[in-house]
Amino acid sequence: MGEPLSGPNPTTEIASLLTRHRAAIGGDRWSEIQAIRILYLHGEGDRERLATFIYRRPHHLYMEELGAGGSRVWRFDGTDASYEHGEASTPFPKLMPTEQNAVYEAEADLEGPFLRTRQKGIRIEWVGREQVEASLCDRLEATYPNGYRATYWIDVRSALIVSKVRTIGARETRYYYDAYRDFDGVLFPSAYRKVTATSVREYHLVDLEINPTLDATFFDLPKKPRGVTFR
Repeated sequence: MGEPLSGPNPTTEIASLLTRHRAAIGGDRWSEIQAIRILYLHGEGDRERLATFIYRRPHHLYMEELGAGGSRVWRFDGTDASYEHGEASTPFPKLMPTEQNAVYEAEADLEGPFLRTRQKGIRIEWVGREQVEASLCDRLEATYPNGYRATYWIDVRSALIVSKVRTIGARETRYYYDAYRDFDGVLFPSAYRKVTATSVREYHLVDLEINPTLDATFFDLPKKPRGVTFR
């Protein structure tokens, strides 16, 4: 494995930047966290939805959106991902395409790519400095051992992540994070904006629980029901 911290500008101290970021979001407190449950609200009126995100080490993820039209659930058990839709008109459950598992594996890391970077084998490259809305940011490219790549913008002054771009195939999604709050010693954005080619969604934090009690089978992929083909 090559040197995971590198940049085209030799004067840029990426290690120092990541150290500042780790300290800003809670530092060693993260080593005590085994799971996190986060609830966000987005949409308005009949289109209002409650979004639940649950992370558990090392790479487990549960996501649910609940609204007037039913529920949608994504699970990642550390190896494979599944998707379920609560509306009877949509066949469910189904396994996500294999090529998307790399994305879920990275997204399921509750502490993100900038803590224990070397141990995870993630390569971080500094691209330059860019303005993101009101913030001057360092732009970093993160490449995971499984090939997944994501771009992050870290505020020069606060050392907090203000934006991220995730790409799945030809589909790009950009996130803008705002209003960080302290939750039992770690910082999380209490609001974020999700932007795709066809939509913009605003999410507002409702509740966050650190180390919640979770059933041992919570992240298990659903069983294949009779008459339904996983695809």
